[in-house]
Amino acid sequence: MRRAIRWLWRQWRRVALLGVLATLGVLGAMAASASLPAFAEQTALSSVRQASPTLRDDTPTPQEQARAHERAARARMLYLVSLLYEGALLFAFIGLGGTRWLAHLVTRIGPRWVLGLAAVLGILTVASTLLTLPLDYYSSYLFAHQYGLSNQTPLQWLRDYLVEGGVGIVIGFPLAVLGYALLRRFPRTWWLWLSAASIPVSIVLMLITPVFITPLFNKFTPLPDGPLKHDILEMAHQQGIHAEDVYEMNGSRQSNAVNAYVIGFGPTLRIVLYDTLVKEFTPQEVQFVLAHEMGHYVLGHIYQGILFSVLGTFIGAYLFALVAQRVLVRYHDFLGVATLGNPASYPIIMALGMVFSLIALPIGNAFSRHLEWQADRFAVRIYPHPAAGIAAFHKLGRLNVAEENPPRWAEVLFGSHPSLAERINALEHPGACPTAPP
Repeated sequence: MRRAIRWLWRQWRRVALLGVLATLGVLGAMAASASLPAFAEQTALSSVRQASPTLRDDTPTPQEQARAHERAARARMLYLVSLLYEGALLFAFIGLGGTRWLAHLVTRIGPRWVLGLAAVLGILTVASTLLTLPLDYYSSYLFAHQYGLSNQTPLQWLRDYLVEGGVGIVIGFPLAVLGYALLRRFPRTWWLWLSAASIPVSIVLMLITPVFITPLFNKFTPLPDGPLKHDILEMAHQQGIHAEDVYEMNGSRQSNAVNAYVIGFGPTLRIVLYDTLVKEFTPQEVQFVLAHEMGHYVLGHIYQGILFSVLGTFIGAYLFALVAQRVLVRYHDFLGVATLGNPASYPIIMALGMVFSLIALPIGNAFSRHLEWQADRFAVRIYPHPAAGIAAFHKLGRLNVAEENPPRWAEVLFGSHPSLAERINALEHPGACPTAPP
């Protein structure tokens, strides 16, 4: 056992050293290239607005559009770097014999496979967290600060990072136990049982998220009584959304970005506005945004999303089972794992899952964009003020530093929403945009 631990430490230390050096190099290059331009852009934008007092606040200036394009391009590059780095770590671990060592460890633990799974997940979670922490810190903290999208201090970011990791462990471990129980109990048809189990799991997560998870990160208070709250509740009740209150979330604790959502059902139903939305948007713009979010709820997009996810799980798990079986039959001696039911197979499942997720990403995004178009149509129908929607979309782009007209390939691969330019064009010229809803 000690020899195995020393061997793994030597191999993992090499991978870790290369990974950390590569990450630090990437971070240094990105920070050096971004800090001065970002500051210069902010200064230029302030000068433009002071020199142009008649400029509409909701319309991005050319400088703002250029800045949003720069941020989007760098965000895509950062996503690619993160993906390649995490994939390299995972496949290097497998290639250096990590699964063989894990299989040996599981054997030493004995027949209590849940303990073996806990050991495997614990080792991999700690190692991956340490190795990806620099890149996570850059992508979710430094990068956001460069574009004025984060209000957090390093300690606040670390607190949320740790809480998020803790929530992932609390929820993820029981789900992993469930998954491995199905793998062991139904070695040939586990994919079918897993797809069926994903339905109640998705519903439970939807129920507990607004009540138990999101309050861990933000404070929710009832929106003060007034015309805005009255109009939102009236619009909700007219659409059959029986919410008793509207909640304001202190989203500015983390970011200057704006958002809103309607989630849950029954006692967990929540209509939520970010405080940044209330501060930056006019009441009419807020109502249009909420009309869009109510569209998701009334049109059953939550349930459609669950069914789409279940269908994707069914197809993906079936194909996954076929590929995994071939891999294990051919390489089980090298991997040290003969069946997926062995807890040591977890890195193999993660590696194949990463590949399948990348293949499914454009499909899921296309479905999401379809739902967004439906919600836009619904918003215009129940709140027929397209000018408010146009102003809201411009403000969303400006405040979120979002690219209004991204390259088509980027929208297809990464866009969960239609481009802001298309959505604005659909409101300005109904039927003129070829991809706009009728």
